[in-house]
Amino acid sequence: MKHPPRERLHKFQELQSQLWAYKQERANLNAYLDRPVRTPDNNWGYNPISWDDQLAAVTRLQEVARNIASTRHQLVYLQDEQGNFTLDAFALRLNERYEGLPVFDHGYSLPVPWPRQK
Repeated sequence: MKHPPRERLHKFQELQSQLWAYKQERANLNAYLDRPVRTPDNNWGYNPISWDDQLAAVTRLQEVARNIASTRHQLVYLQDEQGNFTLDAFALRLNERYEGLPVFDHGYSLPVPWPRQK
């Protein structure tokens, strides 16, 4: 192959990794927000969080949710319904030979995203 689509596979793997990291962060933030909030009249003994900490965590949780949605939207064009990497590809024979083997030029077309079930 003269032009294999390595950058497209690399982008897919990068987005999958980012999605996993965002989901981990969301789980950690949700666990953090399960802790009680410290109030002036109620200072519980099992590690409460302040109102400011809670507000910062909720704000970050909203940002993570937006990042997850954006990453999933980008992945729609790179994966099938089961989450596997997909590529509509073609190869053109160039009528060249390399070490006795035919040489092909690789190309691909951008797929139409699969219909979403509602």
